[in-house]
Amino acid sequence: MPSSDIDLMVIGEVDMDALDRAIDSIEEELSRTVNYTLFDVEEWRERVRQGHSFVADVLTHDKIFLIGDEDDLSALGTGGLIEPYQVPLEEIRDLLDVARRDVKTAEELMNIDLDWAPIVAYNAALQAGLAFMYAKGTGPEVLIGTRL
Repeated sequence: MPSSDIDLMVIGEVDMDALDRAIDSIEEELSRTVNYTLFDVEEWRERVRQGHSFVADVLTHDKIFLIGDEDDLSALGTGGLIEPYQVPLEEIRDLLDVARRDVKTAEELMNIDLDWAPIVAYNAALQAGLAFMYAKGTGPEVLIGTRL
């Protein structure tokens, strides 16, 4: 067999006998070795949360999807922490106003209080990030019965 292997990652529940038969068939047809890694959904999510090096490598490099796409893979990694959510445009504008205000305040604090400046700037980033999520039609999962 040629030296160029095919690496395949499968996430989900599969019939192992069927997978092995399919892999054997592909290897024979292509005259190439197929190495596969199998994760159940919870194991994949846990490795994403832990920042596992293999997962980071998979997420940051080019892939060819046989089933699903990049959005499906991203959704698997969130563990349900991001969900579809619609907010009025005015709420998004309000979040961006708060972010702008906090950036301005952080800039002013740079000359007054170097302890508080990065905290205020961080809040600006959080507000802007939330506004971006809302503008894209998503939002953080409900936490302790209320939305962020």
